[in-house]
Formats: sequence, structure tokens, C-alpha cells
Amino acid sequence: MPALPVSQPHQAAGRVHLGLSIADLRWLLSPKALGIIWQPAPFSLPNPLRGQQILAGNYAGANGLIALAGHAPWQHATEISAHGFDWLDDLASLGNRPARDLAQGWLALWIRDHDRPFARQGKAWTLEAISARQISLLTHAHFLMAGQNTADRKAMFKLLARQTAWLRHEVTRCPDPVARLHGATAWVFSTSSLMGMEGVRPKAIQCLEKAAAQLSTAPEADLPRNPARLASALADLVWMRAVLGRAATPQAVQQAITRLSDCVSVLRPPHGALARFHGCDGGAPALLSQIQDRADEGRKPAALPRFSHAAGYIRLSCAASCLILDASPPPLKREGDMAHASTNTMEFSVNRLAFITSCGTGAGFGPDWMRAGRATQSHSTACLAGRSSAGLDGATLIGGATQVAQSSKPTHGAERVAVSHNAWQADWGLHHIRALTLSHDGMRLGGEDAFAPRNEEDRVIFAARMAQTPRGSLGFSLHFHVHPTITAQSDMGGRAASFLLPDGQVWVLRPSEGAELVLRPSVYFDPDHRNPRATKQVVLFSTLADYGGAIGWCFLRAQ
Repeated sequence: MPALPVSQPHQAAGRVHLGLSIADLRWLLSPKALGIIWQPAPFSLPNPLRGQQILAGNYAGANGLIALAGHAPWQHATEISAHGFDWLDDLASLGNRPARDLAQGWLALWIRDHDRPFARQGKAWTLEAISARQISLLTHAHFLMAGQNTADRKAMFKLLARQTAWLRHEVTRCPDPVARLHGATAWVFSTSSLMGMEGVRPKAIQCLEKAAAQLSTAPEADLPRNPARLASALADLVWMRAVLGRAATPQAVQQAITRLSDCVSVLRPPHGALARFHGCDGGAPALLSQIQDRADEGRKPAALPRFSHAAGYIRLSCAASCLILDASPPPLKREGDMAHASTNTMEFSVNRLAFITSCGTGAGFGPDWMRAGRATQSHSTACLAGRSSAGLDGATLIGGATQVAQSSKPTHGAERVAVSHNAWQADWGLHHIRALTLSHDGMRLGGEDAFAPRNEEDRVIFAARMAQTPRGSLGFSLHFHVHPTITAQSDMGGRAASFLLPDGQVWVLRPSEGAELVLRPSVYFDPDHRNPRATKQVVLFSTLADYGGAIGWCFLRAQ
């Protein structure tokens, strides 16, 4: 599963005598690694096609495909993952001599340029980069050492030892729970795999236990909002259980596995991928199933009820239909650089097929696409006056909803949920209220999206803004982005839209009287494609009057 930015660079520790920092002394005095004890490999999904692409001189970075022109990935790419050796998985999957020669050459080059005293800052030495690089090197040590000369092998073992010492220091300082867990995972893996590091293994396991306890006991509001980060943390914990052995695994690790597996279950629709919120690209269904199967060994997970929630999301699941709703403020504190303006956004799947979705994360398609994908209009929700519910300051999401109210109750033959947020309250005096009803047979999804002031103060703000608006009216739109495997068309003279699904199902969308229905182009960010995939979106338009306004709508299965 793709790596995501999860930490910020930590600065070196305070200075001591002779101008050397404690970090520099740790680099110079780190214990030796005498050999490698082979351990279970982490969950991964190496891509031989990307490996061949790298051999041909192209690297898939966050800004698209990069022509390396004889250089190493980190000399071109701006993302931390290049320093985390994300390319090593793909080269090792080829297993041939050209791939090994290139990997060995890049490793020697990286060590020459970055593994030296006084160079312990920047992207090469963030906790994320160190953890990922250490795991990659240990996992593929056999591949790298085949035919490696003595000097390069000695340099690699020195790097492994130094990074182990570095992890011991950095992991205890990281405030982000997932980044801390990943660092602790790399530290435990190092002390379990490297001869000569056995003495610090108990401390590494203790650190892992604390990181796991933080995730297992954290309030739901403090859990990561990016579903891929939850799945990544679950993968780390399940892997550590395999490395340590079930009998020696701390109880806190098992408790965190149980909790995160339940969260991931809520955020996986029946089609198997993850809901595409806050930087998640959906992940690989087969890999996710493998992780969850391993996580649930020895226990029988409870069947999901019709209504469930996890990590700020609500799930309605009836018969063959499943709805997942982002029902919390955006995660500005820890995930602001990947967060989306997606509060009150829904994703809808039927019969194991993705139907209504979001554009997803454009992170792999360049900065412009990444920025566009984070806007409210790129999600299946309502938008006021063409403005997102949150803004961007550089790469960081700012503003957005600070209060989200939700309620749910079963009705006759259906499940109903209502959510509202205040993202537009300060500027417009309006709250967005979304009510959704999913029938128990899964064949009808009804909804209403409304904008309205909640109190007298809101009404004063709204009246002032309406007075400044031409013709005294304010427009709003409601977006439904359709998965690219589905054919969408406008019907009944623009009063409805129909959708043909790959399995032959036909669904119809009908809006309430007075709403204008338009079919427009959209995109779907698929990590398995080099360019965004073209698709469609249905947009419903209406206007607000002096009391607010609403659009009702209904998806019905026609056949």
C-alpha cells in the first residue's frame, strides 16, 4: 500500500562539546551490526511493471512520471518516499542482475551523500524516511548482498546499525501515533533481525507496546482520518505479532489489532477497497483482505450492523448497498497536508460495485491535480456559491467545519442518518444539513441537502450577505461523482439521470422539483493508471431564498 506523509522532520538534539550534537555522537558511536537473522517480511505489494519502468529510466513520483536521466530518484523527486527507498521493493520484485546492480549502485550513492556526520536533517532523516528505509533494507538484504563487494556490504551494515540507533532516539519524540508506531515497528524489526542489537530489543518492544496502547485507547476523534493510515497501522501491528510470536506479543498490540481491524471493516465497502477520504486512494483490495484475515486469526469478528461508525465516519449497510459518510471536521492538526474539504461527503456502493464516489487523491498526478482533488466540488456533497468548505494555505488545509452534529434512527423499512456542519457559518450564516435514508432492501437511497441559518445571529449574517448578492439569490450545487466503470446519461429532458452498472443493474436519480440537473465531466484518480481516468458527475443546482434552501433527491434501482 502506498506510503503517505505521516511526520515532519525533527531537528537534531542539543549540542555538546567540540560542536558535535548528541545526534552526531550517536552516529559515531552506534553499535555494530554483525549479521542478519531472517524474519517474516512486511505486507507489501511490489510492482514489477514499476521496476521495469525504473530500469528504463523513469520513476513514478508524486508529481507524475520523472525521467531520471542517469540520476537517483531522490535527486529528482521531492517526496520523502524516495529517501525511504520505495523503489527498492519494485526493483527487488524483478530479481534480475540489472535490477540488483542498479539497487546496489543507488544504495552506495545514498550512503556516500547522506550517511555521514553533520548531515542529519532534511527529508532523508525524517522518522518516516528512516523507518521505511530501514524496513526496505532489511527486507531486501539478501537481494542487495548478492555479489556485493566487501566495502559496500560493510557500509550497508554500518547504515543499518546507525539507523537502529537513530530510531531509538527519534521514535520517542514523535507526536503522531501512526508515525510513532511505524518507527517502533522498524526499531523492533531491526533489533530482531540484526545480530548485535539484541540488548535493546526489550526497549524496542516496550516502545511498540506504548504506541499500540495509544491507538487502542485513543478517543475516536483522535484516530487517523485517512483510512489508508489506519490500514497501514494495522499492517504494522499484525506483522509485529508474526515477528514476535503470538505468545510474546504484548496485550496492547493485540488490543490495537482488534480495534483497528474493526475500524478498517467499517471503512471497507463490499467492493473491498477503502473509502477514498482524506488522501486515501482506496488501497489494494487483495492486500487489505490479507491483512485483515491475518489480523482476525483466532477470533470471529462480529458482523457489521446496518448502522456503524469508526474514526469519524458513519456507515449504513442494507442488503447489497453500502453508504459511507464523512461525518467529522477535517483533520487539520495532524493530517492537514493531506486532508480534504469533504465533511458530509458520501460514497455509495451496490452489489460489490463502487457507484457514487469521490475523485480521490491526486497526489500521484502532480500538485495541480492534488489541489483540485481536495476541494469540496471533487466530492459527492453540496457546495455553496462555488466555494469549498475549507481552504488551502500552501499544502495545508485550513478552516472548514469545526462543529458537526449527527443523529441516526431506524425508520419504517429503512435506516436514516442526518449530519450538519458549520463550515459556511462565519461567512454566510449557513449550516449544511444532509439527511440520508437507505431502505432495508438496499434498492432506494433518498436524501435532502439543505442550507439554513440556525439562530438569530446566523440570520443577521445571512441577510447581510444576501443583500450584497445580485438579484438577492445565492446559488448552491450538489455533486454526485460516478465511478468510471458506470455509464451515466441524462434522461426525461434533464429531469433525471440513469446509470448502467457493469453487472447490468440500472439505477435512476431523480431530484426534487425546481432543481436543475446537469451531467458534467469528472475525473477519478486511480493509482493503477498514469493519468486521471475520465468519468462523469451529476450536478444539481438550486438557489437560496431569504430562509435558505434545499434539494431533495432519490436514487432508485430500476432493474
